[in-house]
Amino acid sequence: MGDKFGRKIGGDGDVAAQKSKTESMKRKEYYDVGKKKRKLCVGDKVWCRIPGRNGKLDDAWDGPYEVDRILSDVNYRVKEVGSKKRGKTVHINSTKKFV
Repeated sequence: MGDKFGRKIGGDGDVAAQKSKTESMKRKEYYDVGKKKRKLCVGDKVWCRIPGRNGKLDDAWDGPYEVDRILSDVNYRVKEVGSKKRGKTVHINSTKKFV
């Protein structure tokens, strides 16, 4: 009798894991409905957010910076325009296009 009970619980764990994965995918789809994929190219000029400065009258953006390298879909290496220094790594959410 104990053996059947152990197998039943083990099977329920698989069902729970599948249901959790399904629900997670549904939440992601709902979250992504109004989102736009942003992409930067090497050579694009951007503003970079200055962390920790969130006052109403503070300038929260610094730049212009130039995209030097694409590290992943969301991470970029930027450097000051005209600079020979290595630059810094930033997330796309911390940038906006320099117009």
